[in-house]
Amino acid sequence: MPKKLILALVVMAGTGLIVFAQLYTGQGSLARQSEKPDMDMRGSPAGHDMRGSPAAHDMSGKAPATKPSVSKPVKKITKSAQKYTCPMHPHYIANEMGNCPICGMELVPLTGSGDENESKAQESSPKTSDGQERRKAVIIPAETIQNMGVRTALVEKTAFGRQIKAYGIVKEDEKLQTVISNRLDGWIEQLNVRAVGDPVRKGDLLYRIYSPELFVSQRDYLSSVKNNGRNGPRTGAMVQRLRSYGVQPKALRQLARRGKVMMQMPFYAPGNGVISKLNVSPGSFVKRGAMIAMIQDYSKVWLIVSVAEQDLGFLTKHSKAQVTFP
Repeated sequence: MPKKLILALVVMAGTGLIVFAQLYTGQGSLARQSEKPDMDMRGSPAGHDMRGSPAAHDMSGKAPATKPSVSKPVKKITKSAQKYTCPMHPHYIANEMGNCPICGMELVPLTGSGDENESKAQESSPKTSDGQERRKAVIIPAETIQNMGVRTALVEKTAFGRQIKAYGIVKEDEKLQTVISNRLDGWIEQLNVRAVGDPVRKGDLLYRIYSPELFVSQRDYLSSVKNNGRNGPRTGAMVQRLRSYGVQPKALRQLARRGKVMMQMPFYAPGNGVISKLNVSPGSFVKRGAMIAMIQDYSKVWLIVSVAEQDLGFLTKHSKAQVTFP
């Protein structure tokens, strides 16, 4: 009975060449052999007839009918697949679509991940010191850069800081205030300052006051000077008494030089400044301990600023401030 050998499929595999063949006999039997170095295309050893091979069926007997096997096509595996990268972290490259583990952004396809593009990129892309490929992370068109307002500048060494804006109030320095008060009852006979804001200088005459107690104390002082001299113990006691009433050294020198009682005792400005408070007027009566006026020196002032709590950490001692008046 004639026999027919048909070559079905030849596939390259990792282990060698596999030959699928169908040998039909009278009953349609199948023969399959793997190729060996001494085999020919018919699947029999070199120099042997296929009819004499062990795989051949007996021609006289009937072989059981068998169903021919169908060979499955082998799927071709590509050398490289699509890769994905993060727009913000281009050094991260993944084989599957997903999210960036660093920032959580969605991955985008990596251009040039195919065989041809990879070979071109390897040829054109520069290499780092450790041999890794260096590529540009983000490429922005020129029109987009213009619309975004991107500006470039040379690198320079400078100091960074935070600008804090706050509202403040200018106040006088309390350390530069001078209060003028009355130490005995009397009447204001002469007042040279009439309103708040009048400037005064040290030694200027502010007012004159008449007080019966001052009149008696002056008379006792002049009597002690006449009887005991200026350096006598009683004279010294009289001087201390006049000073306790607020009589200034300049007025004492005038009293000693004149040798006569002054009906109106003068009082002078103890320092430079501006009249910030004035509680008397000409002819008014003042009691013991009452404040007559206040002199404020505005050569130095305080700036009371309200700073937000979250900005307090940025302020230190000797921090510079720029003041702008409305």
